[in-house]
Amino acid sequence: MKTNTNSNKTKLSSKLFEKEEAKIQKINALKLLARGMAHDINNILGAIEGYTSIIMDYTSHETPVFEDISEIRKAVDSATKITKQLATFSEKKDPLTEVSNLNETIDDLSQILEKHVDKNIQLEKDLCENLPNSAIDKSKIQQALLNIIINAIEAINNNGKPGIIKIKTMYKKTSSLDKEPMIIVRVSDNGCGIENRNMNFILDPFFTTKTRGKGTGLGLSVAHSIIKRHKGYIEITSQLNKGSVFDIYLPTTNKPLSQTAKPALQIQKTKKRILLIEDDDNLRAVTNRALKLNGFIVFACASAAQAKKVFDENNGNFDIIFSDVILPDENGVKIANEFSVLNPKIKIIITSGYLEKTTEIEDLIKGRFEFVPKPYKLELLLKLFKMR
Repeated sequence: MKTNTNSNKTKLSSKLFEKEEAKIQKINALKLLARGMAHDINNILGAIEGYTSIIMDYTSHETPVFEDISEIRKAVDSATKITKQLATFSEKKDPLTEVSNLNETIDDLSQILEKHVDKNIQLEKDLCENLPNSAIDKSKIQQALLNIIINAIEAINNNGKPGIIKIKTMYKKTSSLDKEPMIIVRVSDNGCGIENRNMNFILDPFFTTKTRGKGTGLGLSVAHSIIKRHKGYIEITSQLNKGSVFDIYLPTTNKPLSQTAKPALQIQKTKKRILLIEDDDNLRAVTNRALKLNGFIVFACASAAQAKKVFDENNGNFDIIFSDVILPDENGVKIANEFSVLNPKIKIIITSGYLEKTTEIEDLIKGRFEFVPKPYKLELLLKLFKMR
């Protein structure tokens, strides 16, 4: 009996498509969940951080209680790192790119790594001369590389022998259709390697081979997400007990290096009036209290409508608007725009656990507004409020 080969191929292709479509839907659902979780958890962490800072100001450094409070703060910092991973994984926006040279980006990262990598691990660089420029979000690419390098460090530690991590850059055309060559950043290690059965899942969100409590399963998936948003991709090869190779492909650009300069800030000694707009009750309360304890005149509002009313009642007489982006009745960036038109002298500071729209971030980057990510440390916030 003859087999209909074309029919079988069609059925197989259809099944693969359905499988891939189901995977995409699953990841999109996870991203939606992660985005909401990151925002809500950052508000809670902000309140804990704020009250901890206030208590520390009234507690002697020599008491055991001060040490306990310090441990709470360390726990907040650890939780903050996880929410940042969640926020990065769930981002929908395109990266805010500037033309950079990846060799310089890697040099900057390696200087940080050399101070923190274990002495039994050797970090080697082989950076290609005349490497083309690339349009990247430098901090995001560094985060992606860091996540991959951390994975390599753990793989080496699991192998129980001295390790080598090599970072190499090169460029080449990956196909005849490419107009420009692709930059390749290769991160290789001599760690424990990846089992074949895990290769198809290693970049999936929340997939981890670590024991419970040792990993979130977000490191490599966040790196993958960042590279995809840069219109790149990752290829992985690995052998058990011999190590792994992560090849990161990124597009090149013919544009010259970006040159940006930030305006210098001047200290302002006068007392300031602050319009605080934050819908989370706990975070609004602790921020309000901390600001007042430091001599600021604060008008705290839970919504855009309330803020507009207070703004009108005071004839726009404020030095600083400090607003969350996500408000129950209106977008915080939009209302900040309205206030800055009515009083151009107002300093606008925006905060958020995540940002949805690229245009919102563009307003901040253009120098119109300052941006403070949640959860923020009150001492850093106070320093920013005292500067102009």
